[in-house]
Amino acid sequence: MFGSAQSYVLTSLVADGFYEVKVSYPGYNPSKFTISWSEPDVGKTMRHLANADKVMFRTDDQGKIIGGHEPVIWISAIQEAPAAFPTSNPTVVYDIVLEELLYGAPTGIWKIVLLILGVILGGVFLRRKYKLQ
Repeated sequence: MFGSAQSYVLTSLVADGFYEVKVSYPGYNPSKFTISWSEPDVGKTMRHLANADKVMFRTDDQGKIIGGHEPVIWISAIQEAPAAFPTSNPTVVYDIVLEELLYGAPTGIWKIVLLILGVILGGVFLRRKYKLQ
């Protein structure tokens, strides 16, 4: 995949959703990823946080991407340094993560936030009930 771009179709988008697309990859093969709505210029060098790009977008009431984009993303990778386990096949293994967001954070995080708030409130309640200092 190094030096070329691959296209992927985003499926299962719901109406009035807020999404983030990013790439997850193992650290033993240092690479620089770019995600775009059109076929990218692979030779172009860009600096991104954690050597990966991300795309955030919203869908309308019909589940179509706002901004007129088709639900197709292009991902390109440039090898940044030698791999920790070099092979004769210079490919990189990666996962594409499509997460639905709620108030700008992944929806799964809110369960953890509620759990932490419950623990804190439970501690305050127990402290007051038993008059602990």
